[in-house]
Formats: sequence, C-alpha cells, structure tokens
Amino acid sequence: MQNTDVLWGGTLLALALDPVAWKLSGEIEVLSEGTAHRYAVVLDEVREVRVDRSAPLPWNYAEVTEVHTSTSADGSAVELVLWEDGTSIRAAGSRLTVALVS
Repeated sequence: MQNTDVLWGGTLLALALDPVAWKLSGEIEVLSEGTAHRYAVVLDEVREVRVDRSAPLPWNYAEVTEVHTSTSADGSAVELVLWEDGTSIRAAGSRLTVALVS
C-alpha cells in the first residue's frame, strides 16, 4: 500500500481520466518547510469513479484535507476529501501509485 500521508493538506492541481487506458491520474502539490513538492497519483485499470461535491463554487483552489486508501482482492481504492466531509473523489482500480515528481 502506498503511503499517502504526505498528500494531506496539499492542493489538487489536476485530475484526469484516460478512457482508453482506464487510468486516473492526479497531481497534488504539497508545501513542506516552504518548499513546494509535486506528487503524481495514478490509479490503473479504473473500475469505479465517484465525485460528491457539497461545497459551493467557485473555489480558489482544491485543498486535499484527507486521503484514505484500502486494498482488497479486487485491487486498490482511494478517497480524496476536499475541504470538508461531503466533498470527495473516490476511485477503485487495480493498483495505486504515488510518486514524487518534483
């Protein structure tokens, strides 16, 4: 299981679904001691994506307040909570990877 604790408090910069490869890709920027670090979050072989938004628009940015992950015989699942409970992105697929990009 990937360690996603480093993503808490970051800013979700991008999120894209490739409908041919069924890959969900995201980019999260995290400030640590005044330095910005970007992480790539990728979920392969996506079988489910769900977005629930309760916070009104527009937003100046999308803060990743919490990140929850789980694994099962079917693969991996991830939930990004944005701003508050009730606003989240959930996805399930075969494998979750988190990598430091810069």
